Amino acid sequence: MRQSIAAKFGLGAEYARSIYKGGAYSTFFNDLRASARDNGFMALVGEIGAGKTTLFNDVASSLQQTIIVRVRSLDKEGMRINSIVNAIIFDLSNEGPRHNFEARSRQANRLLGEAVVNDGRKIWLVIENAHRLHWKTILSLKELREMDFAGRSPLFGICLVGQTPLIGKIERLKEIYLRMDFTVMNAANGWMDEKDRQDYLRFLYGDLLTRNMRSNIAYANETPLEMKACVESAMERAYYAGRSLQESDFEVSLKTLKEKLNLSYREIGQLAGHDRSTVAKVITGANTNPEIQRAVKEALRKAAQRNGGETKSQYRKVI
Repeated sequence: MRQSIAAKFGLGAEYARSIYKGGAYSTFFNDLRASARDNGFMALVGEIGAGKTTLFNDVASSLQQTIIVRVRSLDKEGMRINSIVNAIIFDLSNEGPRHNFEARSRQANRLLGEAVVNDGRKIWLVIENAHRLHWKTILSLKELREMDFAGRSPLFGICLVGQTPLIGKIERLKEIYLRMDFTVMNAANGWMDEKDRQDYLRFLYGDLLTRNMRSNIAYANETPLEMKACVESAMERAYYAGRSLQESDFEVSLKTLKEKLNLSYREIGQLAGHDRSTVAKVITGANTNPEIQRAVKEALRKAAQRNGGETKSQYRKVI
């Protein structure tokens, strides 16, 4: 978002750099830092925009005596162990990698051993986009970590940073799964639950957003990136229209309510008194009959109350 738009709504230059450290942040921070300190084997898992990179960068900046070998995969087809071994060699020395893989593996192990055993350094190997790793590469990482130098093993810790598919990939590798710790950044584990999301919005935007705005944004979006995109999109629309933000900018759509309540078109139709086809057209915007729309909205409101639900504002302010 352009700085001129942010400034129009009273957001300073620090807005883009602000890090929310409320809720369970300190718990996740300490777990990740302890894994790096103890040569752990960890997977840091979260959806796009959950805050994985922000959390990792914050932890990395606190490990000033640790050598962090950070491997990023730009290849969407995956990353091979050869690239990871090369990264270790490049980051720990001025040497060029040996020509065959066996020699490179021994070279990397020697460099790791010299840094850890001889120089007393800590090493943390961090692999981003780890959900792209081939299963054979994950197995090779285990073997690389178990190599010893002067009787010491493991010589370094590993953190695999990736999206949710990484969990399933590791679960199929029993010898990895039983040795690995998982830090999963989702609401079920205390990371950015709905209350935290509202607090995050208050921290980032202050009085720019009303309580109802924060409530609706936090309900409809589950990650910091999604919430920021939602607010910034509304700010851009308001900026070019020459107006302030309005609660109508953050109405919760019928489609979102359906997904959040996990209802089928048939179930909504039974509550609304209409067939599933009609309900589907209303929710997708193909049917704009106001009476049927009101019936569908009321059906969703009843479903929310039946499920023990959400705040009334979230159901008054639907599109």
